[in-house]
Amino acid sequence: MLFQLHSSKHEIEKIHELLTQFFTKIADAETAEFSNSLFPTWVNDDIMKGKLKENFEGFFHRCKTSLSQDEVSLLSKTFLENNDIIELCLNKAASLTGLDDLPQNISAIVDFQVTTGKNLFQWLYSYILTSKDSPILKTLNTSLNDHFESFQSKNPSICTFCGLETYTLIDTEGRPDYDHYLNSSQYPFSAVNLNNLFPMGLRCNQRVKGADHILFDNFLEKHRRTSFYPYNSKYSYKDFEYQLECLEEPNISNGLKGQFNVSIDAIDKDDEVLKENLRTWVSVFDVEKRYAEEIRRSTKSWIDIIIYDSFPEVKETNPENNVDQNIDLSISENVKICKLTDARITSMVNLVPQFIFHQYLLENSSIIRALIKIDENTSSKVNMNWLN
Repeated sequence: MLFQLHSSKHEIEKIHELLTQFFTKIADAETAEFSNSLFPTWVNDDIMKGKLKENFEGFFHRCKTSLSQDEVSLLSKTFLENNDIIELCLNKAASLTGLDDLPQNISAIVDFQVTTGKNLFQWLYSYILTSKDSPILKTLNTSLNDHFESFQSKNPSICTFCGLETYTLIDTEGRPDYDHYLNSSQYPFSAVNLNNLFPMGLRCNQRVKGADHILFDNFLEKHRRTSFYPYNSKYSYKDFEYQLECLEEPNISNGLKGQFNVSIDAIDKDDEVLKENLRTWVSVFDVEKRYAEEIRRSTKSWIDIIIYDSFPEVKETNPENNVDQNIDLSISENVKICKLTDARITSMVNLVPQFIFHQYLLENSSIIRALIKIDENTSSKVNMNWLN
């Protein structure tokens, strides 16, 4: 990820608080009857009724009638461990138990369908956390839209997971996507935990990350890895070095769409934590390939700007310089414009691939010169028809 996000306390987090207290108290052997005492004090009969009460009470009785006390304790312990999201991201020795890892009789209760295609936790997310008809959201007088507005007041509109897109416009395009960092199908216990739910660009969430296992580079073999944690990371774009390999130079015959490889590495080669977190981010969000494709797609427009800025008769800048000097000056000026800074990276879409490409041009300005046909009699008269 390119920069750290900032969280804030919000009323909507009480939904996960309700769930946490329920799983803490259900492990108590003395708790034999379902009642509101299993929940925080703000939960009363006006809230705990209808489908909400039916689903929680059904879960409670299935646990108490089908599981031993040790199994209920294991269920409670797993819930708490799976919601220590920071620890799970930063420490690959921390216990992470997925739905498939639980004993079959426990996983059957967890995955019991309380409504078509949804277990208790998925239902809590799709109805209690996100629906305008949620009785808890009505009581708390809040919504996930309200949470996003609070988030937006403290964070940029750029997706930190790629830097290639902004969040959707909440009023005209709908609430931006919230990604389950630990996917809810395998880790349903953290489905309504706002420490596991992050606003994310639509493309990042739906088309790239999807339900990928962020903490496993090989899920079937249970090979753990660490990851940046968006709300608590000392690392950022400043800790990365970016390299561009040109496989085919942009030229007129290929429409100025060259072929490139991008690689992103840790500046500090001895920082193993940074290196592993970086590998996870690059892998899950396919960052290097996406940056390379963005460079290929944008090369013509970037080169057009550099060449346009290089000729005094087109733009009256530095007329005393010849074309060669103006090319170097134009590249240098564009490098300054797309230099990676906190202010720019949090406000400009596509800044990183633009920076990578222009940094490459500093050492490879021959790409630009090869596109220019300079008149033999004057260095400022150039055939620029190909720009059209």
